[in-house]
Amino acid sequence: EDSRLLILGCGQGREIDRWTREGVGYIVGQEYLNFSSDWKGLSGTNQAVVRSNIETLPFHECTFDLVFAKAVFEHLGNFEACIREIHRTMRAGSLIWADFGPLWYTYGGPHDDNIGYEQVVLSDSELSKRFRPGSEGELYWKNGMFSRLRVGQYRSILEKYFAIRHWGIGVSSHGRRFKKAYPDRWRELCRKESEADLLIWAVYFVGQRR
Repeated sequence: EDSRLLILGCGQGREIDRWTREGVGYIVGQEYLNFSSDWKGLSGTNQAVVRSNIETLPFHECTFDLVFAKAVFEHLGNFEACIREIHRTMRAGSLIWADFGPLWYTYGGPHDDNIGYEQVVLSDSELSKRFRPGSEGELYWKNGMFSRLRVGQYRSILEKYFAIRHWGIGVSSHGRRFKKAYPDRWRELCRKESEADLLIWAVYFVGQRR
């Protein structure tokens, strides 16, 4: 009841409502994009929403007891700068919980299943033509909101700032089917990327601030 929670990339505010029902003392939602019309519908005196870049969070040091991020880390261009800033706002011993994916190199990693694995083989100029107009993937692409880190790079950065309490992965069912259906194309993809990066769809991470 006395804890302070930061929700990164709160979007339209659904996670704020969910955590409010859990009885968290005070909740701050952070968002880069503008969903102000949706935020008006939020209720409760223990809530706030701020628009900012995660690289420059408008909070004092050691403010939060818990940081939560769902489907956010795969959109951070300068990932380590963002993690360093998140770390700054957390109290000693506080926790961070992040689920993130699809990761860039997996099937549909650019948030568009129609692209499949084409992001691995196409140039950026060619890839930009493959997004469906008005799609979520196109929105993130135009705003430069795709991280191209590999699984091992995410972990290496997170380990610098947090003691890892949980590290789980989700494997892409689309990727497994692609591997089985197109073995020759799969071998060609594996010349460019590791099989792990092609198949790992998401990461589930809990860490404790060092």
